[in-house]
Amino acid sequence: EYVHGRSLRDVIGTAKQKGLKIPPRIAARLASQALQGLHFAHELTDERGKPLGILHRDVSPENLLVSFS
Repeated sequence: EYVHGRSLRDVIGTAKQKGLKIPPRIAARLASQALQGLHFAHELTDERGKPLGILHRDVSPENLLVSFS
């Protein structure tokens, strides 16, 4: 799925360049949404209810996308 936005690494880098910090409320929201996405993928099943066994082994700021919306 295409996400119109930037990686979390880019967001953090831009904030750092401007002397800004990500507010704790926003950081908590980003972490919560990332965990919700991981949970969804880990719990995904096929049409018969058999777990698909999806694991994401590279959760990093480069792989977390922050949409402009």
